[in-house]
Amino acid sequence: MSRHGLADRARICRTNYSDEGGYKAGMSLLGCETRPTAIMAGADVAALGVWRAAHELGLRVPEDVSVVGYNNTAVADLATVQLTSVDQAGHNMGANAARLLIERVEGKRDRAVQTSMTPRLVIRSSTSAPHLTNMAERPQGRLTTTGVAREAGVSLALVSYALNQPRIVAPPTRQCVGR
Repeated sequence: MSRHGLADRARICRTNYSDEGGYKAGMSLLGCETRPTAIMAGADVAALGVWRAAHELGLRVPEDVSVVGYNNTAVADLATVQLTSVDQAGHNMGANAARLLIERVEGKRDRAVQTSMTPRLVIRSSTSAPHLTNMAERPQGRLTTTGVAREAGVSLALVSYALNQPRIVAPPTRQCVGR
């Protein structure tokens, strides 16, 4: 967000790593005076909790708020859900880890190996472009993506889980109350 000049639109709060944690975070974020246009959760299960909160508040996904998960679980691809999610290639990571372990155990390798895998975004129907409320006030001329985001009032909320410290990144409009 900082790199794209949007840091002023983000804030961090804590929540539990669960459907209920996502729900509480969603209620807090979506109840803000200036609610985010998108919420990204650090796990699909939390994204579903955010989705439930949006529904309870009378908001439509993706028309009123986009929701994105992380880890591309089977539930993300259910016909009734169709959650956009980041696929972290968990199967490939596990297979690679097992292969490297077997190589060490069998003595085929005696040094550590560093490897990386690139996650990919699996776009489904839980995301869309934010709605511009006042097209007349858009600046004329060429806009960068960041300019469009700033002008459209794009804000992103992020439910993340790093080092067992779950957090929500949201616009700085008011304190979040999620845990």
